[in-house]
Amino acid sequence: MPTDLRLESSPQLKQKQSGITNLTVDIPASYNPKGQAEVHSRPRWKTPEFIFYYTVFLVAIPIMIWIPVRLSSSSHPNYPFYRQKLRAGWLFGRQVDNSDILDSIEGIYPRWYVSFNITMLRLVSFGMVIIGHVTKLAFRIQARL
Repeated sequence: MPTDLRLESSPQLKQKQSGITNLTVDIPASYNPKGQAEVHSRPRWKTPEFIFYYTVFLVAIPIMIWIPVRLSSSSHPNYPFYRQKLRAGWLFGRQVDNSDILDSIEGIYPRWYVSFNITMLRLVSFGMVIIGHVTKLAFRIQARL
């Protein structure tokens, strides 16, 4: 006979939450026999805070597109100063700036070397996290706060 493994909200579970999880919104378990009886907070999508976020998003994203397009046009007064650095782009026939110290011959390290080192750093960091979790599980170590 299968066992019911669903979690229910309990005081013990609330006490286990520590650190940054105390700052997050408490999401009840999907199984809750008295779900309708509990009082749930209103959704926050239409609060002034989220209206502010929507407004910032709707203003900032078009500006982030418009400014580079305007600055890279041939009618801009500074265009002759950087025209030689522009190459044919892949989007709508626009030119793009591909000059980068990592791509130049004078660069200290080639781009592949820097990218390889960053990738290796990510893999080592990920490995350290995995080793930490495995060690904690293997030796039943509890975190101290």
